[in-house]
Amino acid sequence: RAPIKPTNAQAAVMSYMIYNVSYPDGTNKVVKEFIEPLHGKARHPQSIANCPGKSQEFRSSKDVSFLAIPNKCQAVTKKRQNNLGRNVLFELGNTGGFLNRNGGLPRKTPEELNERIGSLPMLYKLYQDRCVEFDDVYVMEPKKPDDGAWWGGTPSSIRRRVRVYSFPVEEGDLSVSFEKKFRNNNVHPGSFLQLLRSDVLSADDNVVVKINLGNPELEYYILNTIIENEEVSKVVDEIFFTAHGMDDEYQNVTINVDTVLQKMEDLRKKGIRSHFWV
Repeated sequence: RAPIKPTNAQAAVMSYMIYNVSYPDGTNKVVKEFIEPLHGKARHPQSIANCPGKSQEFRSSKDVSFLAIPNKCQAVTKKRQNNLGRNVLFELGNTGGFLNRNGGLPRKTPEELNERIGSLPMLYKLYQDRCVEFDDVYVMEPKKPDDGAWWGGTPSSIRRRVRVYSFPVEEGDLSVSFEKKFRNNNVHPGSFLQLLRSDVLSADDNVVVKINLGNPELEYYILNTIIENEEVSKVVDEIFFTAHGMDDEYQNVTINVDTVLQKMEDLRKKGIRSHFWV
């Protein structure tokens, strides 16, 4: 399993977040959780080729070993790990499912994504290694699962938790997205915000969101909504964000390193653990 705490050398260079936690027995505790520092590469910091003065080995841009995800194994003996709600994962875009893996999940968490393991089994395994088992997984991607390959050898204990929405993620006016009672003509099957609003809205839920849609305007719209709308930010606990728009692949999008880093910092200031995803 993942280590409970960083080493002293690691802790000296890591960022951290401080929370005031209220427990079911009425007690309160100040909790300090380490998190990896934000980096302009938006990937593993050792994935910069030909970096002057670099003394450590080069790492792939798909390497996720730099991520510092909360480890709940210390609290495993306490009911729901001091969490009264559910553990929920939203997988928005570019998932590929369980990729016909034997057993659905890798036996050992690889350090990087590759053709044999996609983001869904990787994220599931990263949290499972930290004693967090997702109760519900919502997958939103336009490509429909076909011929069982998407599910692979995933056991029924995991399959029953996973819901697949075969629609591209699309968002409209926020006044529509946050209506408590949706009229038929206002319900959009591709709205992540509607799904979040109608099903998850509880501060007791541990909500993890991965965003990799390949559409910078839509990605930053969702990110800005989470930052600016208190109704959403109080629900979302952790975000994995693939930063698009910082290269020539995406035209007419005014995104730069400073903009992206500021968004991630704003999320952390809201108490949301934000990570760059690959």
